[in-house]
Amino acid sequence: MFGVKSSYKPKVSESKGIEKLKELTSKLPVLGGAVEEVPVDCGTVFRWNIFTECGVKVTKMFCSAGVEMEEHVHPEDIIAIVYKGSVFITINGEEHLLRRGSFLHIERNSVVSFRCLEDCIGIHIFIS
Repeated sequence: MFGVKSSYKPKVSESKGIEKLKELTSKLPVLGGAVEEVPVDCGTVFRWNIFTECGVKVTKMFCSAGVEMEEHVHPEDIIAIVYKGSVFITINGEEHLLRRGSFLHIERNSVVSFRCLEDCIGIHIFIS
């Protein structure tokens, strides 16, 4: 599972449209909106499920500075958007620095881990 290799090169984009991002995410419907604490060895991680319908799931996630998430694989494509803070995300062995306003497409079945450099809030869009 962790030996997955891909020639896919994720694209990291710096966005100056953080106000537009705030506007768009504030309009997302809250269906359920259940908050879940994600167990980690050090720090705090909370995840809010905002929307789940027709193969699309949108979550908002808070991670405190210093949180490290071990390698894992998601069966979905993911669009990860950094709303606040900065984080190193490693995808299939390639490290990317994302800061406020950055986003990244993570191809399904990629090996992913991350390390928060400061308190972070992110929006994740999972597409089955």
